[in-house]
Amino acid sequence: MGWHTVGARWPRRSIGTMQTVVQTNGLTKSYKNVRALDGIDLEVDSGEIFGLVGPEGSGRTTFVRILMGLLRPTSGRARVVGYNATEAAYQAHRLVGYVPHRPVLPPRLTTGEFLDRVASFRRTEVDTAWRRELIGLLELDTTERLGELSDPEILAVTLVSVLQKDPDLLIVDDLVESMGPLAWALPTIFGAQQSRGGAVLFTSGRFDECTELADRVALIDRGRLVAVDSLRNLRKKGRHRIELVFSRPVDQSVLASAPGVLGAMVQGTVGRVLVAGPVEPLLDVAHDHGVVDVVHHRSGPEELILDLAAQPRVAS
Repeated sequence: MGWHTVGARWPRRSIGTMQTVVQTNGLTKSYKNVRALDGIDLEVDSGEIFGLVGPEGSGRTTFVRILMGLLRPTSGRARVVGYNATEAAYQAHRLVGYVPHRPVLPPRLTTGEFLDRVASFRRTEVDTAWRRELIGLLELDTTERLGELSDPEILAVTLVSVLQKDPDLLIVDDLVESMGPLAWALPTIFGAQQSRGGAVLFTSGRFDECTELADRVALIDRGRLVAVDSLRNLRKKGRHRIELVFSRPVDQSVLASAPGVLGAMVQGTVGRVLVAGPVEPLLDVAHDHGVVDVVHHRSGPEELILDLAAQPRVAS
C-alpha cells in the first residue's frame, strides 16, 4: 500500500499462533422492536487492516461496543484476541487499543501527563520510542492541556495513548471522519501497526475513504452484512455505468447481448451501458467493434450497498 516505515524498526511482541483476532458467530443485538445487529458472522485476521463500512444507523458502533464488552449481545458470541468479549473483557482489553467516536479526556491534565497516567494503568511495558514517534507524527505538544485541544487533537492523543501499549488489535470507531486535518496520518499509523504484526479494525460511514486504508472491507446495512471482500472485488460485484465511444456506429443489440449487461442505449457512435459484475466481457465486445474511448462511472457507497444487498447473503 506504500506505507511509510514509521514504527517498523521497533518489533512488537509475538502473539504466538493466534491467526484470528476478531471472530463473531451469529451476533445479534435487539432493542425492543429494533434489531441493531442481525446474525453477524465475521473474522478479522492478525496483521490485517479491516474496515466495517455502512451508513448511519447500520450497526457499526453497536458491533464495536459488543467487541469491547460495553454491550451484551442478545444472542451469538464474539471473541476478541482469543477471549470471550462478554465474559473476559478485562483480559481482552490488555491486548486491545480502543478509540471511541467521541472520547472524553480529563481537561486539566497535559497531553504528557495523560499519556503517562494511561501507561501506569496497564501492566504492560510502554514502547517509549514508538510513543515519541507517534507524538511527532501527529504534531502533538505534550505540555498543552487537554481542555485546550480541538476534537481532532483529542482523538490523536487518545490514539497515541492506546498505541503506546503496542496492542495486538487496534479498534477505532469513525476515526477517519473525525480526525479532520490529522486524517492524513492514519494510513501511516495503520500501516505501522500492521508492519509490527498488529491488526486494525476501523468503522466508517464513508466508503471512498477506505480505498487507501483497508485490506478487506465489510459492508453493513441495517444490522446485516451485505458483503465481505477486498475493496477491488466489491466494486466488481456492484453495478457499473459504462460510456463507450466507437469509431463507427454500432448496433445496440451487440452491447445489450454482452454478459452481465442489464441495459444498453446507443446514439450514433456513443453507447451507454449498465453492467452488473465484471466489466471485462463488455469491454472485449466493445474492442471487437472499434471502441476508441471508455468512461467508467463507478457506484457510490450507497448504490454499492443497495446493489449487493439484492444479492445472496454472504459469510466471511
